[in-house]
Amino acid sequence: MTHIEEMKQGAKRFIAGAESLGLEITGFSVSENDYGVSIYFKGADNLGNEFNFRFSDHDCQRGRDTITKISLGTQDSWLEKYEQVNYPDRFEWEYFDKFIVCTDGVTRQVKKFIGRKAA
Repeated sequence: MTHIEEMKQGAKRFIAGAESLGLEITGFSVSENDYGVSIYFKGADNLGNEFNFRFSDHDCQRGRDTITKISLGTQDSWLEKYEQVNYPDRFEWEYFDKFIVCTDGVTRQVKKFIGRKAA
């Protein structure tokens, strides 16, 4: 399998995982240059979040708007973090008697991740 095909398959695995979490994925554009391979697509969820994904094997400063960079090595952790943030009831947490004001201005209770709830 060529490197480009490996990247395409990795992006398709990420897309399948994102769709299983309720994201609607559109577009699939592959770009190859001297620095590596980048695959671009968009995502939106039912919570109003929109993403411009760049699945890539290299770092690049180019791009408009906010680009969410994913790679073969980070795709699983991105999906798990997205699920933890948007579906916290699927996980076990230890809650503390401490609250913080987040950058979005919302006050949240401090919690510690324990693990995924048994199915």
